[in-house]
Amino acid sequence: MFPIAVAYLSTPLFIFLFTFLNSWCTSLSALLLIALVCCVWHTHKQRATPLPQPLYRYWPMLVVVTGLVYGGIWSPFNYWDWQKHFAIFNLLIDHTWPPHIELAGQEYFLRYGLGWYLVPALMARWVGTVALTPTMFLWTLLGTCLALLLGLRDLRKWWHLSLATLVFFFFSGLDLIGALSVKNLASEPLSPHWLQWWSVWGQIAPNLFGVTWVPQHAIPAWLGACLVLAERHLAVRYGALLLAAVALWSPFAAIGLAPFFLWALCKEGYRTALTLPNLVLAPLLLVPLLFYFSRGAGQIPFTLAMPTVTLSSLLLFALLEFALAVALILACNPRRNQGLLLTIFMSLVALISVRFGMHNDLLMRGSIAAICVLALLSSRALLLNHRSPRMLVNKGLLVIYLGVAAIPVVAAFVSGVDPRNHRISKQHRFTASSAMADEQWRDQYLAHPDENTKLYLRSEP
Repeated sequence: MFPIAVAYLSTPLFIFLFTFLNSWCTSLSALLLIALVCCVWHTHKQRATPLPQPLYRYWPMLVVVTGLVYGGIWSPFNYWDWQKHFAIFNLLIDHTWPPHIELAGQEYFLRYGLGWYLVPALMARWVGTVALTPTMFLWTLLGTCLALLLGLRDLRKWWHLSLATLVFFFFSGLDLIGALSVKNLASEPLSPHWLQWWSVWGQIAPNLFGVTWVPQHAIPAWLGACLVLAERHLAVRYGALLLAAVALWSPFAAIGLAPFFLWALCKEGYRTALTLPNLVLAPLLLVPLLFYFSRGAGQIPFTLAMPTVTLSSLLLFALLEFALAVALILACNPRRNQGLLLTIFMSLVALISVRFGMHNDLLMRGSIAAICVLALLSSRALLLNHRSPRMLVNKGLLVIYLGVAAIPVVAAFVSGVDPRNHRISKQHRFTASSAMADEQWRDQYLAHPDENTKLYLRSEP
């Protein structure tokens, strides 16, 4: 599973290096290929842990994932995220790579995390736009299944797999209670899609929204986190290379994964990380990515949270979104995963302490890895075989927490797959000029070319 997951994450990086960068950067693609070959060879030499049972025995998880991904991709939610997705796909399909466009009399190039987009866009360029949605579905399904096969591979009973998969996708914070605590929903009703925004200044989305709204951020975060949990030793040996591959998918996901790689490094020892991919190849790969993502990034809003958010609001948000869940999981199994739960808690505290992006995007997307691990630990806590009265009470409290947290998530998904709510049906409606008309939005997805970009990025012919 490890080499397959690495190949999945790295395929868009291959495409990016060959199609976006100048010819002198082609050598970096060869270095990446060498690194991946070494990775696969070392994986077999180190005897990475195989699946403990045949693939078909994971059918409950595969059925649930297929249904949810189908509902998310073929019936996309009718909000701005999908307008943006289709606008980016249209740029990649209709323009030479990297796409250069003119908006409001100014030249821009596409500067965004493209790992999820490149494979479907490439297929649509070869076959036609009719292939876009099927390829998008299969690409999303493959990444999601790989992540959960790694995260749930030790579960053998079908009902364990079914329960753990449902907990993973419908895990969330207590958004309903948060909304009730700060709003009068009778006079100010909220759409189920927006209950996660009860705090106004930020949100931590459930995993389900990863396949329905933001697969470009969710899949690399899930896959990276599950690789760390399932193949900790190999994840440390090739950690920098994995983070470089994830960074092309989503810099926010890479930032959110970094604490878990540090946790794995503390467990395995620093000598494990002293490898050629970590010390030489990954830094070389990160250089063009750093240049690419840093162009115009200074225009994206960034502040500390405290000047604009009160301490009481931060504490309430932390309590309802993740602190209570961490405490309940720890109560169910106080002798295990203390370090991992501390990593989750501290990483999320750090993320809510800053604001980056138009809608606090760093918190929304950087938190995905931590919520993924927290959801996996929640299902493990429910499946523990402890039968003492105290543990049964703790499990009961965790069940109540998960049930209340899932209410707005279920409502949002049902509303999203309802055909009567769809306004987004044809991707050709959306262009960069329509989806990114506001200059503040353009700063997050586009950048102006300059003399430095011409040194490493291909120019428009």
